[in-house]
Amino acid sequence: MSSEIELKARVTEPFVLKALISTLPGISSPRVIAKKDVYYTHPLHGGPWFRVRSVKEHREQEKEEGSIVFTHKVHGQSDGIENNCEQEFFVDIQQEKEVFAFCSALGMQEYIRKEKRGWAWWITEKGTHGFPLHLELLEVSPLGWFLEMEYVLPDAPDVKDVKKAQENLQEMLNTLGIKKSAIESRYYMDMLKAGQISKQEG
Repeated sequence: MSSEIELKARVTEPFVLKALISTLPGISSPRVIAKKDVYYTHPLHGGPWFRVRSVKEHREQEKEEGSIVFTHKVHGQSDGIENNCEQEFFVDIQQEKEVFAFCSALGMQEYIRKEKRGWAWWITEKGTHGFPLHLELLEVSPLGWFLEMEYVLPDAPDVKDVKKAQENLQEMLNTLGIKKSAIESRYYMDMLKAGQISKQEG
């Protein structure tokens, strides 16, 4: 189990921001990423229960890598910055069909789907007590472009580490010229579900 301290902000000029991110001190080379998420629920549970994510990523001129990630997340949030506790495990990408067949066999029902495409980076120098900063610039269809930034801390992290991570996220947002008003506090699945309901009502 781990704790994620993260925020996401809406982006209006993604390719300008991508170029700016590449100039940050200590930044890694970008990885091209594509994520397909299926959130599952159960008739007796209600609401999303867990997520199955198919991840494919690579650097330019390199072979694509992939994995399946099962995640159960308990959400927490303050001022648009999330503090989530999660449990997850990985499965080989070659077992993708078997994974979805397994979920269906257990009586799980699809709650919502989500797709992200873009780039990911790491900055070790912006870490808090040794934890690196992870950045992703992503197009989330059909919601638009977002910058996601996060620290992954151990389970039950020290309060000082959490506070430092939150401060660093705000500082990086300022460095990239993104206003605090651009922070999106709503969860993707809630925005997608709301859009799905609107279409059905329309």
